[in-house]
Amino acid sequence: KNGKIAGIAFQGREDLDNVGYFIPVSVINHFLEDIKDGSYDGFPALGIIIDQLNNKTLRAYLGLDSESDNGVYVTNISKNSPIIGTLKEGDVLLSIDGEKIGMDGTVNSEYGILNFSYLIDKKQFGDTIAIEIMRNSQVEKKIVKLEKFKFGFVANHQYEKLYSYYITGGYVFMPVSLDYLKLYGKDWPKKIRPELLYLSEFFNSSKFENASEEIVILSRVLKDDFNKYTTYLNNEIVVSVDDVKISSFNSFIEVMDNSLKNSGEFVKIQFSSSDIPLLIPKQNLEEINARIKRNFNIGSLRRISE
Repeated sequence: KNGKIAGIAFQGREDLDNVGYFIPVSVINHFLEDIKDGSYDGFPALGIIIDQLNNKTLRAYLGLDSESDNGVYVTNISKNSPIIGTLKEGDVLLSIDGEKIGMDGTVNSEYGILNFSYLIDKKQFGDTIAIEIMRNSQVEKKIVKLEKFKFGFVANHQYEKLYSYYITGGYVFMPVSLDYLKLYGKDWPKKIRPELLYLSEFFNSSKFENASEEIVILSRVLKDDFNKYTTYLNNEIVVSVDDVKISSFNSFIEVMDNSLKNSGEFVKIQFSSSDIPLLIPKQNLEEINARIKRNFNIGSLRRISE
């Protein structure tokens, strides 16, 4: 418009005439600023879940003016969020950088009414924001530095990184990430195992301090005579290996490697979905791994992305 770029067209609709989508200038500028150091980090986030506060009785109970229309209730904070210690579950988030947040979670912007996350999306990692909260019927002002963090047990989008994995006997193990879950399409919450959905979306709160660092799953089984009776296994959450609890992908690899070196006929892997363990015979396993690697044209049987 008027000789200026409005955005970059990136997608169209074949089923509709003259309908397309474009990336707005604000997102392009955010990317260009982000990539200046040679690495793309993405958009920061607070790592909170909120509820609307349109109930006048609840507003009065929290110390808010029942006739006002701003403030949202903080119901959940990710256990790794940079805002832990500054914001608490049960607080009311009133404003960010002086911009009042409506009781429906929206703010006024130069682009119209948007979700309040827009105020965070404008920032880069390392920036600070000023927030205003209501706690115990008292208004408090806080400063928060926006830092990278992992949402609960499931890693957020992983930019410029290859998937980590570990393969033995045709069994493919990997940590769960949001990118992996979205391989199931836009309706992935309806398609994945309900337990995975619960862990990725809800069991993410700072209340669960002793929870695992991340989820490790048996993603799939590469078919071979060695594993032909267990090829139905997929997206099974690993609880333990040889009765050692698994808290992260790194701990899984360490325990697996130790188990394969130790005496004993089997590696015993316990999943959350069944009391019956997966038993992987150790005899001739190196030969079997070599065959699977050759048959499936696999460059390496493991990869750990930092």
